[in-house]
Amino acid sequence: MEPSSIFKPLIDYVLIPIIKFLCKKHYIDARLKLCHLLHDFICHNQGKYIEFQYSLYIKHKRLEEALKKSNNTDNIKIIESCYQEIDRYIMERLKQITQRSFSDLSKYFDMVERSEFKPKICLKVFMEKPGCVGNYYKIDAGLAFHESPIEEDTGLTFVHTTGEFYIQNNIPENAKKEEFPYTTPKLDQRRAVAYKNKKRFINLLKKSKRIDSNWCSCWKFDDDEKRVLPWQEFCAKSTLIIPMTLRNNKSALDVDSDFKKDFFYRNEEKDTWGFLCFDHPCEDYFDQELDKYIGFIFADTLSLYFLCADIYTVRSKYYNEAEDILQIPHKRSRT
Repeated sequence: MEPSSIFKPLIDYVLIPIIKFLCKKHYIDARLKLCHLLHDFICHNQGKYIEFQYSLYIKHKRLEEALKKSNNTDNIKIIESCYQEIDRYIMERLKQITQRSFSDLSKYFDMVERSEFKPKICLKVFMEKPGCVGNYYKIDAGLAFHESPIEEDTGLTFVHTTGEFYIQNNIPENAKKEEFPYTTPKLDQRRAVAYKNKKRFINLLKKSKRIDSNWCSCWKFDDDEKRVLPWQEFCAKSTLIIPMTLRNNKSALDVDSDFKKDFFYRNEEKDTWGFLCFDHPCEDYFDQELDKYIGFIFADTLSLYFLCADIYTVRSKYYNEAEDILQIPHKRSRT
């Protein structure tokens, strides 16, 4: 009897069923973990959003009542106190909510186990200077804050223009393109064009556990930033950007006319509350189908808070009236 005929029943009736069982169990376990994570995230935000909206309503009502009284010195102090209370509450709560969301996103990327490096996550918003974006919140707060024109970033420009998500899993290759190359303010374009990845194939096979030091030299970090470890993990080779907007929401086809007038026929900076951004130091990191949908779940949820904040501030006649009385320039956006 040939050896192959001896082992065939063992392989067919023992080994293969065990492998199938383990694979199926791993798949079910991973799916359950993701369901639990999303369930906890949604339940947490159900309560937090109701609290956020109701608390803002109460604080805004106090401001409205103060504005209906005479503008003597004492009442102006009350108006100022109510105005500051709204601002302070929004700032504190939005940071807490964003921080919790980023924590849950980090847990998701731990689940998928694609790399020993976690993606760097940040929330970018429009600044007071027209056309400029900056970090509203990021997990790693060590690196310096940067504000830059949106057109200097290929991904942000695409998302802002189209309202769609943006994914790029090979920044080094796309930065070399003669026509429409990938650009971002921190990337030295001249060095990126000259960059060569001699170990790309080997790194892909190994799922790269090393940071590419040659690629890091293409990024513009000052000495103070380089003291923040591990700064090299900010030198992205893959990026994913999700918009916080209603512009491509299918339910927008059937909405109240006043709502549509205020939220769909305005300046694009007004109907985009932010950009949920993910960067990773390895190529081919992001899964377009899976990560896109997870990103939208979190971005759409965060949008609810930012929209609510806008309604009670920059879109409120009482809030704007308070700014006139207090001689404070009107904000272009609450965020």
